[in-house]
Amino acid sequence: MYETPLAHIARNTTFCTRVAKFEMKLSEKNPALILIDVQKAFLDENYWGGNRNNKNAEIICEKLLDKWRELNLPVFHIRHSSTNPNSKLNENNPGFDFNENVLPAENEPIIIEEHGSKIHSEKF
Repeated sequence: MYETPLAHIARNTTFCTRVAKFEMKLSEKNPALILIDVQKAFLDENYWGGNRNNKNAEIICEKLLDKWRELNLPVFHIRHSSTNPNSKLNENNPGFDFNENVLPAENEPIIIEEHGSKIHSEKF
């Protein structure tokens, strides 16, 4: 079964420990952190069918974000914007907002996606 990278990180909290302990010389490699769809709508587990497999993903994302900011590394936030007015991810609904654990800083770019995944887009 395919597991998204975010789900894998959330499931394996030792990743953050390794990053903090060894720092993997991150500042020398200049990797970007890309936070995808970490929005309030995903906290409503029942809306998405229940039994969420990554219940602490936002906390793990927050730890990663703190480390990236501490090392002054690039961070990008991708936010899904549904064109369906009834969707929790529509810009007129509270679920569209970023999760409070990973609010973008003023200097961090926000990329809005409306269809599918930006990762598969040539624009990304």
